[in-house]
Amino acid sequence: MHRKGAVAAGLLLAASLGASASAAEFKVNDDVTFNAGIGLRASYTRRDFGAPDGTSKSNDFAVESARLFLGGSYAKVFKATLNTERDADEKVRLLDGIAQFEPMPEFNIWIGRMLPPSDRANLYGPYYAVPWSFPGVAANHPSIFAGRDNGLTVPGAASSR
Repeated sequence: MHRKGAVAAGLLLAASLGASASAAEFKVNDDVTFNAGIGLRASYTRRDFGAPDGTSKSNDFAVESARLFLGGSYAKVFKATLNTERDADEKVRLLDGIAQFEPMPEFNIWIGRMLPPSDRANLYGPYYAVPWSFPGVAANHPSIFAGRDNGLTVPGAASSR
């Protein structure tokens, strides 16, 4: 029976790795779109003699993190992003809140809370990293929460080709 539980937990884990974040796009009309998605990191722990009676097995499921991803656009030029996270201590915090003006690929303006532009590999986040215990953001990059900072960014492509 212990082996069946381990196999079931392994299959559940494998299924959840591919579906850690999912999104749906709703096209209101040719100019207006709305995106909604969720991300979930959950864990399962089974301990021998871990139940309150001291002799039975315990089975504990925990939600480590849950994220809500929202976005929308108007005329493919005006966009907005709102992402939140509920962590293990059940606090809901703002990850990203971005107003975006994107008139052309070479020039865009983003303002709000977002991941600042960086070439550091450790800013890719816990939902996309291989290790379960995400190492965090480098200490010399100050942030408000989860690597995010409030500000203005002017991204653009050097060439639209």
